[in-house]
Amino acid sequence: MPAEPGRRGRGICCTALALAVFWSGSAMAEEELFAEELGSREGRLGGVLKLGTTLVDQPEQDRAFLSSGFARLTYEQPVAETGKLVAHGQLDFLAATRSDLYRTMASQPGPVDRSLTLHRRLDHGGQHRVSVGFDWLYYQHDWQGGRLTLGRQPVSLTLGRIWSPADQLAPFQPADLERLYKPGVDGLRLTVFTNPQLTLNSIVTSAKTADGSHANFLQTFDWAGDASKSMLLLAYRDGQTSLALGRQQNDAVAGADLYGELAATWLDGRGERLWQRKRVVRAVVGLNRKVAENTVLNLEYFYQSFGETEPARYAEFERRAAATDLPAMGIGRHKLGVALSRQISTVLNVEGQWQWNLNDHSSALSGLLKYSLQKDLELRAAFSQSLGGKRREGEYRREANAWQLGLFYYW
Repeated sequence: MPAEPGRRGRGICCTALALAVFWSGSAMAEEELFAEELGSREGRLGGVLKLGTTLVDQPEQDRAFLSSGFARLTYEQPVAETGKLVAHGQLDFLAATRSDLYRTMASQPGPVDRSLTLHRRLDHGGQHRVSVGFDWLYYQHDWQGGRLTLGRQPVSLTLGRIWSPADQLAPFQPADLERLYKPGVDGLRLTVFTNPQLTLNSIVTSAKTADGSHANFLQTFDWAGDASKSMLLLAYRDGQTSLALGRQQNDAVAGADLYGELAATWLDGRGERLWQRKRVVRAVVGLNRKVAENTVLNLEYFYQSFGETEPARYAEFERRAAATDLPAMGIGRHKLGVALSRQISTVLNVEGQWQWNLNDHSSALSGLLKYSLQKDLELRAAFSQSLGGKRREGEYRREANAWQLGLFYYW
């Protein structure tokens, strides 16, 4: 189902902590000391509040309702002339007629490298859930030719719109229409701008597993030309080595931008035994084109070498995927995707997406409508509907249909 920005964060407690850090000094001397250390620039506080309800229709089950709400607070404090401290926290509330509905609001988009406990969750009666925590909390320091970022931070590593084979750090779900807040990962990132075209990123993240905490390493080389982008990615994660290539060419064919990603992962011994292969490959090829005024169309073809073609093996695939570190991108081996976005007026925007499994012929259609009631108030209506294939066997037929209505307030 379409994801909302609130699904990408944790905890309202950042407000209290940020205020404690920056304004808790009771004496004038302490306030002046803080001002001198942090610089004279003022901090910025903002956020979004959402209230919504969702109707869920799962195969062979009665329809059920899920009510949700969140408050995400954002704070940015400049430090001296070249640094800043960023904190994003969120409070989530869910109330469902059935506890199993919580999975429809799951916020785990794939491997999220985190070793610090900055999140708390409280379940009450099996039908109410409250969670609070930090989603972003990092310090960033810039200098001529470089940047250093330390803490829980978002990292974007993809050119794709629907599928993102190269993104190994908390990628968005393929069905997500809302992609405002990418989950943060705990780590250190060094960015070097070698020249106007070439940028190097060295990233070390820390992840906590059942075996304890360990470090993962990732290196990217990004090249930006006048009408193109290229990317090379090397990664080592928990015994697995990955190589990814990406390329985008602007205005390549009939005014359309063409792009593609190819990612290969060499599995460790455990992964090799699990998937019965030494290497897995994922790839996406797509185009992006402005087809009318304020209207953008995306077309994508997605392939994964270890994807299943027989519905009878879908359950086994899901069991293996749950035990691996590979980002979740569905079950099927071959897929097509279409995404369309149109700004109808200054107050009305619509988005739609269609995914089709070429092997079992099931598909999913999702849509999002955003209407601005006033400057800071927005009404959203969203849906996700499975189509085609056999009722119980298709990849998308296994998912619940959902209709959602939400009210958002920004400040």
